[in-house]
Amino acid sequence: MRDSAAAAVSTSTSQDVKLLAQVQPNTSAQTLYTPPSGKKAILTHLWIAVYDNDVKVNLNHDVGGSTWNKTNAWMDEVKIKKDSAIVSLQLGNIRVDFGDTIGIKIDKNQDATFSLYGYEEDI
Repeated sequence: MRDSAAAAVSTSTSQDVKLLAQVQPNTSAQTLYTPPSGKKAILTHLWIAVYDNDVKVNLNHDVGGSTWNKTNAWMDEVKIKKDSAIVSLQLGNIRVDFGDTIGIKIDKNQDATFSLYGYEEDI
């Protein structure tokens, strides 16, 4: 999946888009991505592959921390059908600074894979 998804990602910037994070989460909220020290990231695409069960997905962006709730949710318990192959979200060049986190949670243990694409720049 990783190779075909990467090939399908395009961007209008001169930066090389790459896989920043790939996680198969459990039912606890966890970090999908935070930029490394000295970097900021520009997020371009998120791919969600769903497997054996329908899942409810939570996706959050917390500026300066890792508290994920309805106040910073991009998706809050959005239901995605099983075997839906890949759900692709074009993020439109969202900036994530060092110290920010992208958090994820699903309601069925390891029934989806999240693949986050973008690029990192020095700050």
